[in-house]
Formats: sequence, C-alpha cells, structure tokens
Amino acid sequence: MDNLVLILLITVIVLLVMFIGLLAFFGHRFLKLKEQNKVEEKPVVNLNDASHEKKESISPKLLSALRSNDKTEFQSSVYCVDHPDVFSHGKCAISYDALCENCLTKQENILIGRKYLDLFLDNDWVELQMVKDEKELRRSYINIKKRLWEQEDLPVIVQGHFKINIQDDKVEQYIVILSRQEDIARVRDEFSI
Repeated sequence: MDNLVLILLITVIVLLVMFIGLLAFFGHRFLKLKEQNKVEEKPVVNLNDASHEKKESISPKLLSALRSNDKTEFQSSVYCVDHPDVFSHGKCAISYDALCENCLTKQENILIGRKYLDLFLDNDWVELQMVKDEKELRRSYINIKKRLWEQEDLPVIVQGHFKINIQDDKVEQYIVILSRQEDIARVRDEFSI
C-alpha cells in the first residue's frame, strides 16, 4: 500500500512538472508573438489630440498657409474660427463658419454654432423651397446665403435633405431653404423663389 501511494505521488508530481513546463513554453511563445505584432503594428493617431507628436512634423510654412487670410474653401474649414488650434467638426448652418465640436450644437438635425443658438431658437423657421440637389445650384445657394449673412446679417439656412423614393428604391438628395418668418419676402426675392 505504501508503494502504491508513493508511485501515485511521484506520478502526480511528474504530471504537475510537465504541466508547468507546457504553460511556460506556450506562455513564452505567446509573449514572443505579441511582441512581434507590436513591432509590426502602426500606432493609432488621433489628429485632434493636441499633444500628438506628429503635429510637430507639420512644417511651419504649411501651418501658416492654412491659417493665412488668403484661404480656400477647404483650408478655411480645417480649423475652428474661434479656436485656431482645434480642428473643425462642421459648419454652422447660420454663419457657415467652420467650428469645433465644442462650438457646435445640433438642433432639429441642423448644426448651429452655440453663439447663434438663441437666434435659431427664438425664431420661427419656415421652409421656403425644396429642390433636387445639383452641384452648381447648391454652390449658388450657398454663395447667396453667405452674402446675405456677411453683408446684411440676414440668416438663411441652406440644408441638405434626403428622401427615399420607394418606387425606385433610391435615396434622393434635395436642398432645403429655411428662412425666418419676417425675412420670407426678402429671401424669396434673393433666391428667385
């Protein structure tokens, strides 16, 4: 009986040592593979992170060109107009300024600059027109909208809108023009509605 217990104890110890050896072997292989994958992986870059090291690699000439007064449509939409070191998140529907996430809010699926939120909420907005979206028409409407805002402080919202055509099973894109109640006649005249 003592011999049987001794043989059983030795067998358990041998199996335990073998089990620990296998764990050590596979654990070592796992760590090696993980280390190898770390070297091959490219780091994830958050462009909005102000402390990001890649930001230092942007040439000062490029940064000054992007922030210069002679901006193209694309360049002026890269940075927030109120926070020049923060990337923009979208354009305000009233001023058409590029604004960061902190400067924008969404009301009734319309992006509004927080500084114009009272203007939006304090007025009744009327849909004046909805037409099929065409590139030239959209560009023309946006130019009229920007001119009215910059020269006359007259807010007009030119918004993209989507509809589902059930018969053709297609999504159609439209342009919607919204105006304050008191500006309807002036806006209709400007947009030739």
